[in-house]
Formats: sequence, C-alpha cells, structure tokens
Amino acid sequence: MVRQRARLVLLFAAGILSLEDRSIRQPMTTKTQPAAMCVTGQLRSLPAAYVNWKYGTLIRSTNADVDFFLVTSRTNSYSTWHSFITSLQPKKILAIDPRTTIHHNPKLNFSATLDAGLHLSINTANFPEFRDKAPALLMQLWQQSQCRRLILEHEHTSGVRYSRIVRVRSDVVVSDVFWTDQIDAAFGRSNQIEIIKAKKEKLLLSPYGAFMNCRSTGLSNCTQILISRQKDVLAACRGFLESLTLEDNWYINREVVSMGSRRVMLDGEFRGIELLRKLHLTNPSKKFGKIIEALTWINEMIHNSFTKLRSGGACALAIGDGDYLRMFGPPKQTFVLQVSEQETEFPVCIHNYNDANLCLKSMIQRWQLTPECLCANLGVDLKYDIPVMIPNGTDASAALKEHHSKNRLVGDWFPLGIVKGQPNRAWEHNERPYDGFDPGAPLRNCPSQRPPDTC
Repeated sequence: MVRQRARLVLLFAAGILSLEDRSIRQPMTTKTQPAAMCVTGQLRSLPAAYVNWKYGTLIRSTNADVDFFLVTSRTNSYSTWHSFITSLQPKKILAIDPRTTIHHNPKLNFSATLDAGLHLSINTANFPEFRDKAPALLMQLWQQSQCRRLILEHEHTSGVRYSRIVRVRSDVVVSDVFWTDQIDAAFGRSNQIEIIKAKKEKLLLSPYGAFMNCRSTGLSNCTQILISRQKDVLAACRGFLESLTLEDNWYINREVVSMGSRRVMLDGEFRGIELLRKLHLTNPSKKFGKIIEALTWINEMIHNSFTKLRSGGACALAIGDGDYLRMFGPPKQTFVLQVSEQETEFPVCIHNYNDANLCLKSMIQRWQLTPECLCANLGVDLKYDIPVMIPNGTDASAALKEHHSKNRLVGDWFPLGIVKGQPNRAWEHNERPYDGFDPGAPLRNCPSQRPPDTC
C-alpha cells in the first residue's frame, strides 16, 4: 500500500498522472476527511439558521465532520452572537469593517482591496455593468474568494485536505421537502441517469401534500412523514458520495447555497469575482440585468471548465429548497421566512386549507425551526414571528405582509449618492455597526428542557 501511494506521488510530480486521468480510481472512504463549510454575510440570523443546518439536511448531507470558516463584518450582530460563534469552533474568521465603500471610477486601478484597517473598497467600474445590486453581488463574491484563502491557509498549516466544501449565506435555511409535490427542477443540470435513479427511488415526489393533509385532519404522527423523507434522501445522498473517487468532480449550485468537490469549489465557485473581472477585460461592453443573470453565467462557466462534472445526485435534493431568515431583534429576537411567507408556500397553503395558524406552524416545521428546537438547542430564546391573530375578513397573505411592514426587517443595500470630495458615485452598506441589533439589549435565556425528537 505504501509503495502504491509513493508511486502515485511520483506520477503526479512528474506530470504523468493528472486529476482527470481515470485509469487509477481511488475510492473515497466515508467520514475519513472533514468537510469545510464557508459561511458568509452578516450574522444576524446565524443561530436560528444553524438549527436548520444541523437538524435538517445541510450538514448531514456532507456525510462528514464539518469545519466552519466565517467571512463577515464587525456589526452589532457579530458582537451579540459572539459566544454562539465561539461554540462552533470555527477554524478561521475574517471579520471586516462593517462599512464597505463602493466606487465607480475607471481611473482607479483596483477592483477590490482590503486595507490595513480591514476596510473593503470595491470599484464597480472594473466589472461588467449591472442594472441593480451590483455592490451586493460583488461583496458576496469577494467574501467567497476570502473563504478560499482561509481554507487553503488552514489546509497548509494543519495538513488537512478537505474532500468536499459547502458555501452558505448566514441567513439561509434549506429543506429536502418541497412545498409543491413535483420537484424535478431541483436537479437543475442533472445527469439523466441520476434523475432516472431518483425517480425509481421515488425521491422526486415531495411528501408535502401528504404531510399537510395529515396535519389538517388533526393526526398526531404527521412529523414522521418528514422524518422518513429526510432519512431516505440522506441515505441516497450518502450512497452518491460513497460512489465517488478522488478524481470525480461534482457540484450543486443554488443562489444562496452550494456544495461540491474540493477542486470545483476552490477553483470554480470561489473564483466568481475573478471570472467577472476577466469577462470585463475581454468584453467591456458586456452587461447584466439582475444579479441572477450574472450568477447563472458564473454557473455556466464552472460547468464548462470541468469535464464530466456530476450534478450531486440525491444530495441535490437534500438542499433543493431554500429560504431567507430575516431577523427583527434583539431585543425583540424574532424572525420570519421571507420567501415562503410572502411569495410561495404560505399563500398557496391558505388557498388550499384556509387556516393561517395551520399553515404557519406547518411551514416552520418543514424548515425545522420550531421554537422548542431553537430554544432548547441554542440556550437563547429565539422565536418565530407568528402573529397572534390574522384579522377576520382579510386576505391572510396580505395581513401577514402588513404585520411585518410594521417591524423593521434589517438588510439589503441602498445608494447614498455622491460622497463629498469624490467625483464618483459611492455606496455604503446601510447597516453599519448597528445592523438592526441593539448592542445593549439583554438576551433572554430559555428554560432548561430536553430537545424534542423532531429536531
């Protein structure tokens, strides 16, 4: 065995064997290598999102122990959740100045630079033109590039080599149970063989309808439907990962979460900002509308850069659905599910079942964000923002929007116009150190209780 490994090292060093050479196939053993998890963005919703990651499918779909890497900013939420962040034992953290200056000046000879005070400046003039939200996208891609640097540094100093890598925003939750019954779209650019296999295993049929019908009839064992689904999806995902070899390239991409083999993530996903910069140099007239168009283009470039790139098999289903967690507090310490409440699941559920309370509670159970799980597993009293009452005679979805409009959901970007003394348009992140969190607000502690089995 030692001689075989030595021969492989010599072949790689001599350039005779490449990662694309499939004549020598090495099986990837289960849980022998950890997975790296890159978390980016402000950490307002991190504790609640973590409950979803841990007790849902995100972390378990890696089939490995997970090492955390964080790229964020030093806002009040970062200070508020510092003890929780420490409990995750992240391998590396980069926390920059919460104010990011965005220039648009072709005369400035930089695209993105971080000064000694950890203040980030981005020059949008050196990237393709966007119709809106260019700063938000470039900030996100820059954070991913820093994750790449942190992971490589840790690998170099520790001797660890990650076999698979996850990238997720700090305010995102995922689910393997879709609010609609037919979920073929979750596979994206999947290999047809994997789609056929998933259909044979009946994984493409979401149990959402059966779960909701069970809940609406008042039965007590409805959660078992979700548990069984999760067990089947994770088993199929594990089978996919165990079938891989060290030279296999695979990739799952969603707008807010991605997962893949080490090489695809480090040399593809985390180099999105480089790809946009090179595009501008070679095609200065190239323009994008919404940022999703740029993300789609980056995804296509990644797929074109790796031969025989696999889709991720059933693991694509494990993280197939996603939503944003938006925080209100502290001191309020409540949060909402942005997309599900206002655009998709909740309005459809109301139309089908005409029961707002049933729909809201079933929704947070699908995302594994029940208050009992949050309280018992975080030691902090975070609550889902379910209104006590939705007024009679009003559309439930509209009433929900009105309810949330009275609260300040923090996030997003806005233009500040011209910065004095500078001829170029500049942007800054609107949250600054405040970011919607009261730095002096005490955190309420949960009563001691055993985590429910459904977590």
